[in-house]
Amino acid sequence: MWPHGWYPYEGYKTVHFTFMNNLLDEGLVLKDHLIFDEIRDGRYLIEVNIKGQIDCIDGLAIAVDKWLDVDEGLKSQRIFIFLPCLANRN
Repeated sequence: MWPHGWYPYEGYKTVHFTFMNNLLDEGLVLKDHLIFDEIRDGRYLIEVNIKGQIDCIDGLAIAVDKWLDVDEGLKSQRIFIFLPCLANRN
């Protein structure tokens, strides 16, 4: 199971892109059409919306519309992420 808690935003993106690249390399994901829409108030990050589509094998397409919470201490740029356990692929 993935840990959950407060993570730096850049660290979250690194985990996300690494995980997606692994799924691409395994051939489970064919194309990642996700964008990170960053809502800001001046230079401070207020909210992040990950949206788009993930094209998978066997014609499966996953629509994504995920909002990430930003810590109230905006200067820290920490977001709360909860990564649920993935189903066993074996």
